Amino acid sequence: MNPAGLPWATRTKGLVGSIIDSSTSLLQRQTHDIVSFAMGSPAAEAVPSEAFREIYSSVLADAGAAAFGYGATEGQTALRDELVAFLDSTPERTSAERLLITTGGMQGLDLAGKLFVDPGDLVIVEAPTYTNGSATLLAYGADILEAPIDDDGLMVEALPELVQRAGRIPKAIYVIPNFQNPTGTAMSLERRHLLLALAREWGSIIIDDDPYGMLRFDGDHIPGFRELGGGGPARVLRTHFFQDPRSRAAYRLGGRRSRHRGETH
Repeated sequence: MNPAGLPWATRTKGLVGSIIDSSTSLLQRQTHDIVSFAMGSPAAEAVPSEAFREIYSSVLADAGAAAFGYGATEGQTALRDELVAFLDSTPERTSAERLLITTGGMQGLDLAGKLFVDPGDLVIVEAPTYTNGSATLLAYGADILEAPIDDDGLMVEALPELVQRAGRIPKAIYVIPNFQNPTGTAMSLERRHLLLALAREWGSIIIDDDPYGMLRFDGDHIPGFRELGGGGPARVLRTHFFQDPRSRAAYRLGGRRSRHRGETH
């Protein structure tokens, strides 16, 4: 329905509203105390506001009014250098040219859709998955192919049959391999190897949404796609959350996150 006769762009037909954003609006309209388990937001008392105040004051003292100007598109040099240095101490070593700082993880996912998804492209997603992730893909005209999940994450072994039924190979595969949203499952090592092999065979992009990989509380680390990429080139775009245990400084690159980086390899 278009009562005003506005000349909407064709892509608006594929836009999907955000359940998460709607939940935020609903919560803000409440007048009583409420504890919500629907959102990935910490309690107000858990936010280190004093530490943020000190950082803010320090930045203003060093940079002054220049702190409010435009920065480099790829992100502040000092931040990128710190992240590269931090990653040198982990299995996720990288270089500055592979790193892009974005304003929230949704910008990273939006860039993935903008760069790799044309209208009508087939994109595999987990079912269920992070709704804002799939909504972004739909906004760029993707044809979504849902794939099931079990206790070991995405059932990668089911993908060839699903793709055969679809009659075409996927342009991209959107996965949350670590502590998947909303199920909390982690993709097994065997399935990560298999997904890389299938992506190479199909020439597909893996969109690896990883906000929680560095927040493991128990169990053993499962190597990511970058660590496992030794069997030939694999095209992976990763959105990632950084938690440096030495400084407790967090930089985020994902949906409900404050600062993040994207990486391709």
